[in-house]
Amino acid sequence: VVERMRRVLADLMDWLSANVQDKAEYLGHGLAAVTPEKMPERWAITLFTEELIRGGGCTFVMSAILRRLDAAIRAMGGGSFWQIISPGAPGAAGRLERVDALIDVQAKIYTEPTILLARSVSGEEEVPDGVVGVITADAPDLLAHISVRARNLKVLFATSFDEEEFNGLDAFVGKHVMCHVVDGEVSVSEAAPGTTLGDGAVAGGEGGKAPSVLERITCFAPRTPVSLSGSHRAGFTTWCWPESDLDPDAYHKDFGAKSSNMVRLRRRLPEWIRTPASAVVPFGVFDKVLHARENSEQRQRHTSLLRALSSAQDPEALLQELKEVT
Repeated sequence: VVERMRRVLADLMDWLSANVQDKAEYLGHGLAAVTPEKMPERWAITLFTEELIRGGGCTFVMSAILRRLDAAIRAMGGGSFWQIISPGAPGAAGRLERVDALIDVQAKIYTEPTILLARSVSGEEEVPDGVVGVITADAPDLLAHISVRARNLKVLFATSFDEEEFNGLDAFVGKHVMCHVVDGEVSVSEAAPGTTLGDGAVAGGEGGKAPSVLERITCFAPRTPVSLSGSHRAGFTTWCWPESDLDPDAYHKDFGAKSSNMVRLRRRLPEWIRTPASAVVPFGVFDKVLHARENSEQRQRHTSLLRALSSAQDPEALLQELKEVT
């Protein structure tokens, strides 16, 4: 019964992802391309269905009940030693790599399809770019962030409750493996480098390159750019604007949505509600300062770091350097 309830919940997640997410992305990216504030933001579009799943109806409560029931049944000596949270493509094919905790490789970019053997998974992590499978000894919730993301991305995500079997997978670390879901369990076998699943759903990307997370979650992949005709890139106007000079309803703004909303709010307040005087540092000031003659060295370093960021194996370190430069 518990397994049937889990399948119903998983089917509901898949149905919502298949029928809602594409529409959310179409509308969201379309609105972002034409609204002055560029809203909604990309993260809100990407997580739309996930938040719908986690916050709608009885799904969250049902998931919590299933987790407790599953633990009780296992404690009584029943149930499978595997829990398949996401079946993948189905299954997965790639190089097996072991990590202590999934959070440790959040910023890593894998240039080939990779399956991670992660002892610890909190549930709030993202699926690292290039990863096609995660096998863990942990037991994240069925509606945890990474659980929903794995199903949306068609990434294999499974828990092994058998410590001996989990440790036995170390024999495959560093090798190319095939993972198949058979009768509710994950079967792992060594394969020749470059071998993919029969349907080719996992190898991904052109030339065998692992697909990026963006390419797998959005219908607006890099090779299908959104038209930004009429978009406005702010140049330098002035160093500072007093609040009285701001027009929150202007189509092309040189300041952000938060400033616009604050100005609208202040102008609607009665006179007896007093607010601190404020001003805005408009868009373009940073570029103006960076291109000053005195900052030529910092500008060159800043440009170099930005170019390296797109292909960086450790983007967090580069971002830290960017903060120090600016």
